[in-house]
Amino acid sequence: MQSEYYLLYFTVYVFSCVSGNTFIPSKTCYIIHSCACSFGNGSVLDLSALVGNPRFTLDDPQVEYAYNPCTDFSMGECTNVSACQYLRYEDTYHILGDQESAAFVFDTDNEMVILTYYKQDTYGKIRTANIQLHCTTDMTDSFIYLGQHKQLYFKFRLSSRHCCPMQPRSAINWS
Repeated sequence: MQSEYYLLYFTVYVFSCVSGNTFIPSKTCYIIHSCACSFGNGSVLDLSALVGNPRFTLDDPQVEYAYNPCTDFSMGECTNVSACQYLRYEDTYHILGDQESAAFVFDTDNEMVILTYYKQDTYGKIRTANIQLHCTTDMTDSFIYLGQHKQLYFKFRLSSRHCCPMQPRSAINWS
């Protein structure tokens, strides 16, 4: 019975591949580099157009957050980072992540990609920044703070047309 199951599975898999419908999970976004990933269906999520030094800042009387999805920036004691937190009331800076730690994860509950960064400080504490990538057709990009989910775990939402997976441009046929 088990061999019949595997034969059926193999037949369905081969038929799916031949018909163009593969079992590659389209919900998985495979990292290309720290600000781009590709899905199994060939679409690409690329934040490369969102450049700045940093690109996004959130200013509050007690805390400031700064974020740049694609290139490192420096702010105070945060050097070569992707995300930084400045606590005004303590006059301290905390690195929330760097480009090397970037990871793309698909959140099945909210049907969106989350770009995660982390960094361990000199005291052994790991801070994490989770950036929800919200696909929108708006021409204006927005970056908002969603709160601290648990200690040292910070949630944000980046809304941009660049957060929308796009089909890669096909090669030009010169013949």
